Amino acid sequence: MQGVLVATPDNYLVVLSMGTIVYLLIVNRELVRIPIFNIKNVSLSASSSGNKSSRGKSGNNKRSARGQTRRQKLTRPKPRLNSSRKGGASADPMKTYLNQPVSLTVSGTRLPVKGRLIDLGPDILVLHNGIQFLYVPLVHVQQLTRCPPNESNFGEPSEPPLDPAVDLSYRKVLLNAKGIFSELYITGSQTVHGYVTSIMNDFFVFYSPMFRSLYVSMRHLKILVPYDPHTTPYALEQEKFPVHPATASLARTFDQQLRKFENEFVILDLGEHPEKIGLLKSVQNNLVEMVTADGASTFIHLDHVKTIHRP
Repeated sequence: MQGVLVATPDNYLVVLSMGTIVYLLIVNRELVRIPIFNIKNVSLSASSSGNKSSRGKSGNNKRSARGQTRRQKLTRPKPRLNSSRKGGASADPMKTYLNQPVSLTVSGTRLPVKGRLIDLGPDILVLHNGIQFLYVPLVHVQQLTRCPPNESNFGEPSEPPLDPAVDLSYRKVLLNAKGIFSELYITGSQTVHGYVTSIMNDFFVFYSPMFRSLYVSMRHLKILVPYDPHTTPYALEQEKFPVHPATASLARTFDQQLRKFENEFVILDLGEHPEKIGLLKSVQNNLVEMVTADGASTFIHLDHVKTIHRP
């Protein structure tokens, strides 16, 4: 047989003869012819196998590429927010009103509160009305607008009576106000004058010549106005009106403090309503039970109790 030797594996020969692939199997040192198929089929098979292998390689490449992309997504750092937004006008639009004359609508006040916006914290702002500095918790600011030009002459502010805090906050204002004669707006149009003596978790103690030790819920303070450090209430001499600390033991929270006054005669919210004057019978499930002068019981939710004091 004539042909071209194509390959020589270990136990057989591959010969191309007359366009046909012939396998010659070596058996006992003799060649046994085994015709297989036409060379065209072989070329197709080879090409198809090549395509399969190329597809396999491309598939492997695609899978590896997808794996690399997935790993890149996992290891790629998240984009940071634009640092210019932090503390900017977009982060806190009210800061654009700093050093501007503004008008506030504050909860519990009949007339708007006007002044120059001096400082702004996360939970409190500072106004200067031309004479005094007013500290207003933001929770009670119902509306803030710019004052018209004819109502914007508040002059240049003087040195504030409270030390300016690096990070202004409601609690820091109360801490700085300890021992300084101040005026509080709590309920209605009635104000209270005296000193902050103690600050607990959600209430503080305010010593007043009229009410003595007044326990004030922090959520109900509308405005705090500190006076000059050398000012005393009603122009009394310091010896006649020393700052007295609270005589009763203090609890951590306002509701716990009210429980200390159970079965005692107390006055709630400065006595603005007769139903809030009487015997504090119990404090349960955020409800305060008061027994009024006629012996009837009235219930008040703890969230609506602004102040408490004993006569």
